Amino acid sequence: MKEGKRLGKVFIDTNIINYAIGFRDADIFAWIKEIYETIYIHQSVLDELVINKHIAQKYIDQKDWLLFNPTDNLTPEELVVYSLYVDRVTTGFANLDKKKKKERRPIKNTTNIGEIDSLAGALYLSANLICSNDFDIKEVIDDERLTVNITTDDDFQEVDEEDIDLDEELTEADLAQADTGLQQLIVQDTLEDLCCYSVAMGLATKKLVRTFFKVSHPNDKKKKLAQKLNRLNQRLAELP
Repeated sequence: MKEGKRLGKVFIDTNIINYAIGFRDADIFAWIKEIYETIYIHQSVLDELVINKHIAQKYIDQKDWLLFNPTDNLTPEELVVYSLYVDRVTTGFANLDKKKKKERRPIKNTTNIGEIDSLAGALYLSANLICSNDFDIKEVIDDERLTVNITTDDDFQEVDEEDIDLDEELTEADLAQADTGLQQLIVQDTLEDLCCYSVAMGLATKKLVRTFFKVSHPNDKKKKLAQKLNRLNQRLAELP
């Protein structure tokens, strides 16, 4: 039996888009469209694509993807709420760097703008998924307990502003009080997950996703790539 769509809203990150663009043997964007119910791309991610920006713009124009641009989509009052989420996620990545330094783990030399803004957008829209191969994301989600409401409302405004006094300085406690209903941690789908869902849904063969996965890691050393492929193969072996 084929697996169904990943229900809810997903924010797609720059690295996944670039992997899809770089693979010529299959239409990865067609897989993504079939796997996810509602696909968002943050304006920051769109800007990061630079020369590949027109490819993502095509899917926005076709209405396959929804562009989340806080400046255009939100009112000044709504931007206050969104900005608090940006601050919260930014602090989360800073805390992760401190933890890594303490544990003598390597620290990324990147700004994380696309990741931060996508996670903030996910918090604002109650998007339950983010598709990215940046492994810092899951650690930030877990450490900072980045949860969203389980909802079927497709409106941009997920926070009930009637429960928040916008004339006073907002705090995370204000947002927590305004949130109602069941909560769940945001779920990160990595490249490995994307490959497995593609096979489980009958969109691709195991051989094809192995090739896609391998060519998406051109800078990995042989041993490191072998470890990643081994994990992928273990999961694929469990699929029919």
